[in-house]
Amino acid sequence: MTLSSRERNSVIIGLGAVLLFLGLQYLALPLIDQRKAMSNQIEVKASILQQYQARLHMLPSLQQELAERQARLEETEQRLIKGLTPALGAARVQLILDDLSKRQKGIAIKSTRVLDSEAQGNYTKIAMRIALTAQTKLLTDFLYDIEHQPARLSVSELTIRVPNPKKPRDLRADIVIEALMRQPSEKDAKPEQDPKVQPRSATA
Repeated sequence: MTLSSRERNSVIIGLGAVLLFLGLQYLALPLIDQRKAMSNQIEVKASILQQYQARLHMLPSLQQELAERQARLEETEQRLIKGLTPALGAARVQLILDDLSKRQKGIAIKSTRVLDSEAQGNYTKIAMRIALTAQTKLLTDFLYDIEHQPARLSVSELTIRVPNPKKPRDLRADIVIEALMRQPSEKDAKPEQDPKVQPRSATA
């Protein structure tokens, strides 16, 4: 069968249209999508790079802040109770309280009891309950001295009673005093002498 010139042109145009469609479908459009994807990736990576550059510019200030916090931490740890065990730490706290009570003449510590220690991360909280008698002014000064002396101590509980209503200034106080001590590392684990502590009633 012989095609006329017009029919041949129509077939050629049809084949060209099919080839053009196939080219767009399988070549041009994937390339366009791939280019868009690459462009998006470039934008994302550029944004990440800008974030890294911003953090890099912040590095000196972050290092300075870290150094300052480390210095404050070391300064704070210098005030913690020293000792390899909670018992030794509690003994040191008792020595401090003995010294403070001697400075305030008129304070009589009647009993001392060591409470259970509690692990808190790299630290151990030790606590001690003491019972004492003192007049109002002396007790106030004693409580102030506890929280303002070199070792870091804090009063967590305070119960005050007036044994004799005729002498309202004569008080009996039950006080719980807490302190932190850093848990010793292996290099610190060496024999330590027990502090010289005078025994009292109700001392555990």
